[in-house]
Amino acid sequence: AHFDPASSELTNIHGELIPKLDAAAIRTALRIPEMDNAIVVSRDQAQALFDQDSDKYKARVA
Repeated sequence: AHFDPASSELTNIHGELIPKLDAAAIRTALRIPEMDNAIVVSRDQAQALFDQDSDKYKARVA
């Protein structure tokens, strides 16, 4: 999905416009205010990033 902050339009990979209500719901669900800054990662990459961050957090707390 691509978010255009100028028009607040969200398009899918086929370039088709996603209705504004759906776009808002998607942004809310993803908790990403500006989707143009979003980085799409695979589930494994996301888990690795989470593990990395939680290791850093554990190190700080310890």
